[in-house]
Amino acid sequence: MIPTEEITSAGIRAWARDNDAPGVELITEADHPEHPNNNDWRIRLYKLAGDNDAGRAIDTNGDPVFEAAGPEEFAELLKIYGVTP
Repeated sequence: MIPTEEITSAGIRAWARDNDAPGVELITEADHPEHPNNNDWRIRLYKLAGDNDAGRAIDTNGDPVFEAAGPEEFAELLKIYGVTP
């Protein structure tokens, strides 16, 4: 588990705080198929730690993508990166 205060993404840190989660758990990381081994294109898929079921979040080089806020966009991003939902 990554404690809330150690989450590097401000958006994901706020999401954890807003949902009273102690932190997040990394589900997986994935490289973009056209930009392998490039941190600017890598995504990280997280879920909230504990019993909280507020969906999942994708940390990107830009703004995070939250499953609850945009399920279609979320699913499309996972598909592009070859991540099975």
